[in-house]
Order: sequence, then C-alpha cells, then structure tokens
Amino acid sequence: KDEIEHAWLWCDRLIAGWRLQGEAPKPYAAGSWGPLASIALITRDGRSWYGDF
Repeated sequence: KDEIEHAWLWCDRLIAGWRLQGEAPKPYAAGSWGPLASIALITRDGRSWYGDF
C-alpha cells in the first residue's frame, strides 16, 4: 500500500507542475514511439534517440 500511495504522490506532483506551467501530457497513438514533442525535447539539446525510430 505504501508503494502505491507514494507512486500516486509522485504522479500528483507531476500533474501539479504541468498545471502551473499551463502544460498537459501530449497524446500519442498506442504502440507508437510517443508524441512528436518528445523528439523536439531531446533534439533541442543536440541529442537523439538510439535504436529504431
């Protein structure tokens, strides 16, 4: 039970941070590599994903 409560506490803090910044989780299709915003997030620092993309 403690692990579940702590996991939700972590999630709640993450969601609260998004709300403070006017952000929300980015939707993406199941089975995909994630939202296109994730690519922009990593490439802005000159990085790239490793593996099949």
